[in-house]
Amino acid sequence: MSSLLQKLHLPGRLRPGTSARARFKAPKASAAMMVLGAISIALLMGAVVGLGAVQLTVALSGLLLFLPLLFLINTRVLMPLLLVMVFVIQGSAQYAFNMRLATWLATMLCGLFFIRAILELTNRRGSTPAPSRQFPGPGTVITAASLYLLCYFFSLALGHATPLQIISTVRFTLPMFGVLFAFYWFNWQEERITRLWWILVMITVLQVPVVVYQHFIMVSTVGWDAISGTFGSGMSAIMVIFAIATLMFVLARWSRGLTSTSVLVCTTACVLAVILLGEVKAALVWLPLGVLWILRRRVLRNVVGFIMYSCLVLAFTAGTYAAYKAMYWKAGAAHAETLAEKLDYISGYAIDPNNINNRTGEVSRGASMMLWYRDSVSATKERLIGYGPGASASSSATGFGVVAMRYRPLGIAATTVAALLWDVGVVGLLCYIVFLVTGIVAGFRFVRRGTASPAILSIVDASVGTLTLLLTTLFYNRALLDEPTVQLLCFLSLGWIVQCCRYHDKGESSTVSSASPVAMPAVKTA
Repeated sequence: MSSLLQKLHLPGRLRPGTSARARFKAPKASAAMMVLGAISIALLMGAVVGLGAVQLTVALSGLLLFLPLLFLINTRVLMPLLLVMVFVIQGSAQYAFNMRLATWLATMLCGLFFIRAILELTNRRGSTPAPSRQFPGPGTVITAASLYLLCYFFSLALGHATPLQIISTVRFTLPMFGVLFAFYWFNWQEERITRLWWILVMITVLQVPVVVYQHFIMVSTVGWDAISGTFGSGMSAIMVIFAIATLMFVLARWSRGLTSTSVLVCTTACVLAVILLGEVKAALVWLPLGVLWILRRRVLRNVVGFIMYSCLVLAFTAGTYAAYKAMYWKAGAAHAETLAEKLDYISGYAIDPNNINNRTGEVSRGASMMLWYRDSVSATKERLIGYGPGASASSSATGFGVVAMRYRPLGIAATTVAALLWDVGVVGLLCYIVFLVTGIVAGFRFVRRGTASPAILSIVDASVGTLTLLLTTLFYNRALLDEPTVQLLCFLSLGWIVQCCRYHDKGESSTVSSASPVAMPAVKTA
């Protein structure tokens, strides 16, 4: 009971040598943050109620139900709950009840996680993180993240978004950074990080019965986009990337002798089932790329290994193509006579710069880029810093942004790149890409250095592979900007890389007691 009271910072049995006055003295920084958080929530609730948005009012009212979590549960316990909420509950609620409001609840829980991390940071006792001296390392990732946020809020201040659109775009952007900052500032145990990855693996296994049900029961009524597991309607690509990420984790542990072959085989079977039933053509590239990254030492340095890998890739590609053709493309591909026509039917339409349907508003990925390039209204300022976040978005709840209204009914933000170009301009797009690339480079240098335990190296290996796959989605869809599932997967990967580089490198000391300021030892160079 006393330990629980100590966690809650409530009065309990005094420690030896501690006066009652010192025991009851609340930390000023934490108290200030609590008051500031309460005032912010009150102002936000008042603004939303004044806007008359009923659904948003209900969603924010539900935020009050989660407030006790700030005081009862710390970030290490809250993180598994966040994984289940984002990857299982909110997507299932969208799919089963057509409840888009569940996305708001997921992002709000991420926001509470951010607030809880700040509270723990301001009231932290014990160890102080050692400065990272790697380049590029954790500090570089945080610097790149800060630069992107600076560009984001600068464009937001100069934009023309309505108050409701500002609330919507900020709740999709800011809360997820709390995951990255929590892994940057706090030392998470190796077993705890590994346990989080295994939770993701179990979520992948959970997708198999769900996609089987969706494939054989729901497709006839909803269509092929219905196969998205627990990730929400239309999120089949995100489901596949998530499954491949978990396979990379298991494969990385297997290659280092930490996981048995039977576990690898079972995980691979589940991932292949998700890919075959999900009908995501990009999986033909994503899976071989992810496997190649994890097994690069065995494949690229051994002729026999390279030949075996090539045969496996050919078998996977041919088998997946045949399965997709039999299950999904049979009717359409029958009208294609030449190879060029077949390729155009499969994926060529997606990159066609002239593929614009003015009746339905559908815009291909290539056409969304060309619309920005050919826009005659944008001046130099709009090209550089954009029209403000939310300018290219269109929603039934928040309305059309200033650019989306001009091109209505076309969905001009078909990809993340196109949306960033419209919203934050070329400068913001470059900052966002640099933000992701610094994480990949930091993880690659950490794995190449190899001064951590095999379990930590496996975590970083899988995280770098996941970020690399997510980097390709910049030209695939815009999920990285407004879908909590892919955003959380991205920031988890970045956070795990930053965490391992900062705290779990055996080549340098990671913490120093705050009670006695001891000088840091010299850092070994690679």
